[in-house]
Amino acid sequence: MNDSNPFTTLLKELKPAMLWDMMIGLPGKVISYDPDLQRAVVECGIQRHEGKGDFKSLPHIEHVPVQFAGTAQWSVFHELPEGTEGYIHFSHRSVDYWLEQGGPVRPLDARMFDASDAFFAPGYRSRATCIAGLPTEGIGLSHADGSVQLQLTSWGIKMSAGGQTLELGAGGLKHNGVNVGSTHKHGGVESGGSKTNTPE
Repeated sequence: MNDSNPFTTLLKELKPAMLWDMMIGLPGKVISYDPDLQRAVVECGIQRHEGKGDFKSLPHIEHVPVQFAGTAQWSVFHELPEGTEGYIHFSHRSVDYWLEQGGPVRPLDARMFDASDAFFAPGYRSRATCIAGLPTEGIGLSHADGSVQLQLTSWGIKMSAGGQTLELGAGGLKHNGVNVGSTHKHGGVESGGSKTNTPE
């Protein structure tokens, strides 16, 4: 049965046009970063279909707030060099006033899902930037090549840097697998005399 309702027909025709400029979420990457304001210039990682098989990269988005976990008093921080991948979220309504003073505030205007109301969450990765050998236990920090790493687990703490490894757990402190904690003893050590000779 064909729907001859003119309103329904009009809505079907308008729907693609209504969705054409709606920005909801896309993967992307950092072009530049301002650490004082925690704002970035980002580039969308998916091109827009212009029709007839043509695709075009979207313009860079400026002044994008970057997500760092934390509270009003504390923050987890890390570098954010050019090329850092992540996900770009777009707000339902304009965020101009909220960015300046927090909220609740009224939206600046009636725009919705606009590219100018973007937020960036670093950490989402394409296969091109995946980290091989990332630990799957506990929580921690790691350089991409694993050369510097801090790991906290239910059994203790492990730190690796410069080819050296320190582990602190119930069994004491270990350096490169050797116990150097309070239970570690050295053999063949002779005690010195009761007096220390001081050169004159």
